[in-house]
Amino acid sequence: MKPSSLWCLALVTPLAAGAAGCGSDDGDGQVEGEHHRYVVATLSTVATNKLDIDDNGRTENKLGDLVGLLTAANFGVQATVDEAVNTGSAVLLADLQTSSFSSAASAGFAVYLGDSASITPAPCTDITMLATCGQHLKGTGAFTIAAGSPRDTLLTGPFAGGTMKGGPGKISLQLALTGAPITVSLTSARVQISDVSADGIGRGLIGGGVTQTELDTTVLPGVTAQLKAVIDRDCGPEAERALSGGVCGRQPVGGSFTACMAGTTGETVLAPTSGFDSTRDCKVTLAEVKAHPILAQGLSPDLMVNGQPAMSAVLGFTAKKGSFTP
Repeated sequence: MKPSSLWCLALVTPLAAGAAGCGSDDGDGQVEGEHHRYVVATLSTVATNKLDIDDNGRTENKLGDLVGLLTAANFGVQATVDEAVNTGSAVLLADLQTSSFSSAASAGFAVYLGDSASITPAPCTDITMLATCGQHLKGTGAFTIAAGSPRDTLLTGPFAGGTMKGGPGKISLQLALTGAPITVSLTSARVQISDVSADGIGRGLIGGGVTQTELDTTVLPGVTAQLKAVIDRDCGPEAERALSGGVCGRQPVGGSFTACMAGTTGETVLAPTSGFDSTRDCKVTLAEVKAHPILAQGLSPDLMVNGQPAMSAVLGFTAKKGSFTP
């Protein structure tokens, strides 16, 4: 199969001083009720998934805008995300504690990263056929929290009219833009869920701010590593790649030139029009990723979070019942 978060700002003005009901990054509220556990069954990257992350009365999602730009440039981000979820390479687990799905003074929502190697039933009956995947997302899946999963503070908030709005807090999510997922920390994260039952979550939004430090030290290097892995897969190992007739491909010592596999992400990334391989050496470096016109524009702060520049990121999701032990 080949695929082709934020601190509540204190506004010190005569009108706003003492008026904003800001939560802390540690969450608050006394949570009571039964625990309900789920596995995320779908993730949506569209720009219309928005939350008011910094309590300024406006909703944001710069990550969604970036995905739109990448999609317009023929990078199938949503397809990659779908594949990661359905094949179990990205596993997001959720624990909801609440006394009611319709009205509760304080509910709690936590997210964990699941262990991809410990899923029952196996995600795919035939790993070579994507249509057979998603077997673990039917309400009977059993999971294990990954050894390195962050165990972040609950996002707490009330259930009212069947909708819970929780946060701010801290969570970690996995994003698969082009390949293996990147674990990204969201600060002052928010969650909103509705159509909730013991069997699943019908509609959810989760997001927060990705700080400039996180972008520089985790996201951009992670995207670079993802691109390198995809290019190795589709165009051959870096040591054997060469340019022939303006086309990148594999040129083994003493062997014949073979272009990147047609219709693959690797071919798209190394195409002259992609903007990634600016030096035309059939490689992609961190410097080239940082300088790429779409990523330079999209992976940049649009908010201030706890005094730090941050980029808003919101994902839509649904979830199915799943069993695991926190």
